[in-house]
Amino acid sequence: MDAIISVGYRVNSRRGVRFRQWATNVLRDHLVKGYTFNQARLDERGLLEARQTLDLLSRTLQHQALVDETSRAVLELIVSYADTWPLLLEYDEDRFRLPPGVRPSSDKLDVDCACRAIADFKKEL
Repeated sequence: MDAIISVGYRVNSRRGVRFRQWATNVLRDHLVKGYTFNQARLDERGLLEARQTLDLLSRTLQHQALVDETSRAVLELIVSYADTWPLLLEYDEDRFRLPPGVRPSSDKLDVDCACRAIADFKKEL
């Protein structure tokens, strides 16, 4: 890390200054706390582990015949929507970004159009 920071001092620009500030903060945190972590990576890992847990729970309950038809339907619904949870979480935390090349629509969505879109989405699942 020291070598990276020293190379950063050779760059005399606004970007170089920001890099040195960031690197110094990371190094200081690591020295004080004794560890560093990447929050985005931990969040992603948490969602992956939640998905794996759901899959394991679903398979176990279904193979052991521990659920009735209603419970099985609810479990299938949860598993089928589990892939959308990261998107919903990003939206709730104001971190949702449109994919590159996609522009937001200026059209208003009416109730009939929304119902059709939901029905089409349901067919895709």
